[in-house]
Amino acid sequence: MMAGPNTPDAEARDGTDPNAASATTTSQNQIARLPFLLARLVVLAGIVGLAGLVAWNWNGKKYGAVGAELAIFSMVGCGCSAALALLTVGLTAGGKRAFAGLLVSILFRTLGPLALGVVWRLMHPEWSIRNLTEVHVSLFLVSLTVETILVVDIVSNFSMSSAISSGKDRITRKPHG
Repeated sequence: MMAGPNTPDAEARDGTDPNAASATTTSQNQIARLPFLLARLVVLAGIVGLAGLVAWNWNGKKYGAVGAELAIFSMVGCGCSAALALLTVGLTAGGKRAFAGLLVSILFRTLGPLALGVVWRLMHPEWSIRNLTEVHVSLFLVSLTVETILVVDIVSNFSMSSAISSGKDRITRKPHG
């Protein structure tokens, strides 16, 4: 049985398979995004880390080692969930799965810290008297704010570049009058 000119085998042999080209382009775009995303992750880690150190110092002075431990756990949990959400958006922005990436990032950024707070409260009931809610919620809000600002930056950069690279022009309107 011979492969005709329109069979998948023939397309794969002569390199005209459009799916293979788009898969290569997608992986190259994701690799090109990594320095940009890494810079945003460093900003996120720096700000959440600074907020965590403030909470660690404040809660540690007020409640001792257990209060400091609580602040560190909250900082790591909220920071990691925000970083995961940021990576999800960064790797899917400007592509076919951009909307799904945004929805999944919302789940990562909200359900992660919420679940950690519930689990820690069940595992360590004594933490409720050591500012569990105040420290955890404040660190969550800091990570959420920074991550949201960085997501807007990522989406605006990658959606513009994908529109330009795909040849789509923006419609400009002339002023009336």
